[in-house]
Amino acid sequence: MLVTHDGAATLRRTVAALVAQVGVTLDLVAVDNASTDGTAALLVELLGADRVVVADQDLGLPAGVDLALDAVDARDARDGRRGVAGDDLVLIVHDDLELA
Repeated sequence: MLVTHDGAATLRRTVAALVAQVGVTLDLVAVDNASTDGTAALLVELLGADRVVVADQDLGLPAGVDLALDAVDARDARDGRRGVAGDDLVLIVHDDLELA
């Protein structure tokens, strides 16, 4: 999960690095913490609207992570899947992190 606030300047590179990972299957969900720089629209462009949660205020990282987990669980429950379970690996990424 990617939690961001005003991260439009670095998001393309961050998302590209995540998508380029080899040997893993990512179910990427992003939370925009009330950005004012176009971050939410960019995330929708890069990931699709179903993978982006837009908060109406800057909640900070911990609450942003909770919001993303809630969104994944709600989506998976709706789709008949099990949601985030104890055996899943959850990677928390900020908008300026670039994985190698």
